[in-house]
Amino acid sequence: MIVRWTVLAFSVVLLLAGAIPFFVPAGGATSSAPAYAAFHLAGALFGFAAVAWRRGQFAPLFSLVFGVLDLYQALASAASWFPKDLFGWTPVDDGLHWVLGAVLILLGATGWIYRKRSS
Repeated sequence: MIVRWTVLAFSVVLLLAGAIPFFVPAGGATSSAPAYAAFHLAGALFGFAAVAWRRGQFAPLFSLVFGVLDLYQALASAASWFPKDLFGWTPVDDGLHWVLGAVLILLGATGWIYRKRSS
């Protein structure tokens, strides 16, 4: 249950992170690249779907996958891998990706294990 609510809250944050760059001028603490905003919007849609479909059955999987994507983004930024140039990450983005990636993986793994045990 906690995973479902956390993924729902995280999806709202992703929605805002994706929408704000289209309405606020560039120059904030985080990247305002259109591709990065679109990535957040797509993530929000997948998060909402994971929460809604089959009473949140896929919320732990979403949390695991998005956590891995967050950690990849942190590594990609540090190592200048794709899509660094396209997303234009800032140091604030990097810090958020490290922390959120670890938290989302832990949350998803815990939710997945609990879901399997209660089945």
